[in-house]
Amino acid sequence: FARFRTNTKTPVEIEQLLSISMGKKETLKSYDNRYWKTFNQVTDCPTNLAIAQYKQSLLVGHKLRDSITMTPPFTMKALMERVHQHILVEEDGMHTKIEFDTNSDIG
Repeated sequence: FARFRTNTKTPVEIEQLLSISMGKKETLKSYDNRYWKTFNQVTDCPTNLAIAQYKQSLLVGHKLRDSITMTPPFTMKALMERVHQHILVEEDGMHTKIEFDTNSDIG
């Protein structure tokens, strides 16, 4: 007689979300992926807590942290849109630096 489990994922406690922080050399995209992976496993997390924790977990002086402090998003969608904008800027800056470093070797 076989037993089947309908839900094999164990819910994550909110403390795990509260323990996430951005590493000093970590990209925003990497941090964002880790944060949302954990957030999606938490069974019940109030929006205001999730937004506040996202901001607090960013490095002090990070442009996104400053942006959230100056103009706090009030919905998860607004937070995600703002994060996406900052990821695009960060990635553009990385591509520009790589292109500059490559071109500076030519001259």
